[in-house]
Amino acid sequence: MPSAVALVGTLIGGTLMAGSHAVIGFIITMASNIIASAWSNAIAKRKKEDDTVTAGTRTNTRTTQAYYGLAYGKVRIGGNDVFIDTIGKHNKHLWIVQVLGEGECDSIQNAYINDKSLYPTNDGFGDDAEFYFHNGSGTQTVDTHLQDAVGSDVWDDNLIHTTYIVWHFQYDSDKFSGLPQRSVVINGLKLYDFRTGVTQWSNNIVLCLYDYLTNTRYGVGIDPEIIDYDSWKTTADYVDDKGWTYNRYITGDMSSQDIIDDMLMHCLLYTSPSPRDLSTSRMPSS
Repeated sequence: MPSAVALVGTLIGGTLMAGSHAVIGFIITMASNIIASAWSNAIAKRKKEDDTVTAGTRTNTRTTQAYYGLAYGKVRIGGNDVFIDTIGKHNKHLWIVQVLGEGECDSIQNAYINDKSLYPTNDGFGDDAEFYFHNGSGTQTVDTHLQDAVGSDVWDDNLIHTTYIVWHFQYDSDKFSGLPQRSVVINGLKLYDFRTGVTQWSNNIVLCLYDYLTNTRYGVGIDPEIIDYDSWKTTADYVDDKGWTYNRYITGDMSSQDIIDDMLMHCLLYTSPSPRDLSTSRMPSS
């Protein structure tokens, strides 16, 4: 049996130490030098994200070449439009399918149209703007609102394992001057918590890392049986106790190594005492 993959380090004096760097990390053969290489690349562009939902991608794209991203924690996303159609007299009704990411996510916390919030007052859009959220489960069905509007011969995709929104707009020249720009704040991927056996939303960095390492559809797909659960549980509890969170939209064009680097560097910014104290620094956004 392969040796266990452990979260390297022990809790020493309230800090998680791993070699000369304080970092929540692990060693696998492809990433034995990950901490050193990640530090120089990420130190100039990462920041604390426990108090922000800006670590996403707010711009709406429209391309058939887009990779689905991963929404970890709480992030604001623009998404990729995979379907647009107008129907009705004078094409008054606009329907858009906006993909937010891969996998099953939890819930929408807020939505914005042209940077105006739909919650809690709808900010003047009334019935002219509405959306239907699909959380990306493996059993989700076709959106009936869209299908009834455009016909099953036009739209019949249930987009399983894909989190997306169906938008419906009614044209009003006083409210819309063009294609509305849309973004949402989302509580992202539901994560398996190996401490409780429950799968639910979390922004605990250790659970995010575990999810990416073990997921066989969008992650690295390592065998969970080689995980050293004692060390992972200890570290996950420590992260919860400190209130550290991971809120980031992982773009679909990132390599597995870059994703792992990003997660580890996020922890390093919180815990490293060297080469300088980052406890109060504000790193520029990526």
